[in-house]
Amino acid sequence: MEASVARTELDPVRAANARIARAYDQVHYDPGADPELDADKLFGLAALHGVSSTPRDVLDLGCGAGQLLRRIGGQLTGRLVGVDLSAAACERARANLKPLGARVEVICADLLDLDEASLGQFDLILNIGVIYLTPPEVQRRLLTLIGGALKPGGVAVIGYYAGAIPLLRASLHSTLRAAMTPNATPAQHVATARANLATIESTLEGETAPFVRSAIQSTLGLPDTLLFHEALNESFDILRTTGLEMALAPSGVGFLGYLSRGAAPAATSVGRAIAADRHDLSAGGYRYGVFVKANAGAPDVRSAAIRWSCNLSRTTGSPAVGQATYFNARTNLSVTLRGALLCAFVEVTSSAPHTWDQALAAARLVAGAKAEAEATLAQGLLELWRLNIATPTVQLPA
Repeated sequence: MEASVARTELDPVRAANARIARAYDQVHYDPGADPELDADKLFGLAALHGVSSTPRDVLDLGCGAGQLLRRIGGQLTGRLVGVDLSAAACERARANLKPLGARVEVICADLLDLDEASLGQFDLILNIGVIYLTPPEVQRRLLTLIGGALKPGGVAVIGYYAGAIPLLRASLHSTLRAAMTPNATPAQHVATARANLATIESTLEGETAPFVRSAIQSTLGLPDTLLFHEALNESFDILRTTGLEMALAPSGVGFLGYLSRGAAPAATSVGRAIAADRHDLSAGGYRYGVFVKANAGAPDVRSAAIRWSCNLSRTTGSPAVGQATYFNARTNLSVTLRGALLCAFVEVTSSAPHTWDQALAAARLVAGAKAEAEATLAQGLLELWRLNIATPTVQLPA
């Protein structure tokens, strides 16, 4: 009787999930795999915080057409499991993942019907572009699955919106959904939403207008497919990193940081999550939150388990004079560095990934007598990591 009652109470949630699935069946969304989510970077972040593990098995909760699972499956050698609500997406995922052979399983199911015991245990769990588009009950189930299915030392990465501007966007989305016309086509829904956004923007006034305008421009900048699935999704929500950290903590899973921006060098998961939320109050955006099932400490740039890559090209100056300006083509960012040893370290790790010891030895040969203290170099490298210029990676198993 209790199970029957529980299932009945969740019937409205299942109905919402079914509507979301039909939307993805109707309008396919097949984003390419983001190289930022490569396994060597995810486990490099874990190693930076003192967590060492050997990744093999991968679970993608909300795999879509399987593009990301296929990319990471080419980097790791273990079991690959994808789960999605959309039957059409699962069919495309099976086709995309077919070259990876029998180690692939694609499950078409409502996440409410899954449990961690049946899924098994995984070294890496992906949940990209899903949790913020699901009802609260599904969000809680997702986090339970992640906490229960993640192996000790395993890494989970969750994609979600956080912060002030996304909060404004969530309010705008509610207004857009209220104006939707029943039985309109997806293209008509999108066209109406864009027209309504333009109307709202034309009437803005007062001290909050610049912030609302920024949220409108963020939404207008979405391609039609993403605008349909995000702005017009009935369950769109933003999340707080501290909320995710609190939900996962009972399973022994803690927050490491955002993948695209180094967290504050706090020694605890709670401290890093609070720092992330504090930073997001200024603007926020779409985040890749990285979590690990281990007791992770403060970042140590000298860890022997990681290799450093900087990907900078020098535009002026030189290590010999102790100051140089570098350009990062990926982030379109120029940075001026001071210190002969730091400049030399950056150039060594821009040519190829190096461990701390390898890069330090090579940098000392370049810097010579002008070499600053090793602790000063470590602090400079930590700051470059926080600016998403220096990237820690690990050597993946063959």
